[in-house]
Amino acid sequence: TAPVELGGAILPSLIAQFIKTYPQSRVDVHLTDERVDLLLGQYDLAIRAGDLKDSTLIAKKLGQVTFAAFASPKYLKSAKTLKDPQDLKDKSCIQFGPLGAHEWKLTNGKSTRAVQLPGRLLLNDLNMVKAMAIDGHGIALLPSFFCDQELRLGRLERVLDSWRTGFNPVHFVYPAQRFVLPAVREFIQLATEPIRQRLSGQVF
Repeated sequence: TAPVELGGAILPSLIAQFIKTYPQSRVDVHLTDERVDLLLGQYDLAIRAGDLKDSTLIAKKLGQVTFAAFASPKYLKSAKTLKDPQDLKDKSCIQFGPLGAHEWKLTNGKSTRAVQLPGRLLLNDLNMVKAMAIDGHGIALLPSFFCDQELRLGRLERVLDSWRTGFNPVHFVYPAQRFVLPAVREFIQLATEPIRQRLSGQVF
């Protein structure tokens, strides 16, 4: 099990490689942003973003995730130059509910700014947030790993380059009480370094 956007972005190629390497294995993936009970749900392995609170789980750190500001070239043509987070106040901002309904907290590593936003557009789905940003409806805070392809294709551009949200750690976790299947060990070994490399490029 894994968060929807994180799992959808990084797991497909790894699972395909795993199945090719181990054709007799069976992979059952459940993407959800809810923190499911691994024992109750009989999950062998999870990817989790954020601080870990369950001491009954064994964790292996994979990297960290941060959100940054992105907008389409179309929108940026009509927007004044963005040099400081406070410049966002008079811009169209597409807000992701879990990050806050009324403000964005951004840091450049030295100082932190809380930017009050008008809250005209509040969504709870990152795919929709990204789609509306690509369509030119405003500036969005998005996980940087989630925008790799759009940046390469020129559909999105990073704005306020030195500003971002705080970092959230990402871990593999699995129940300490359960025997770890050889297939699970093999998947962890296969996937750990590619995920670390993918997430290592997200440090700004």
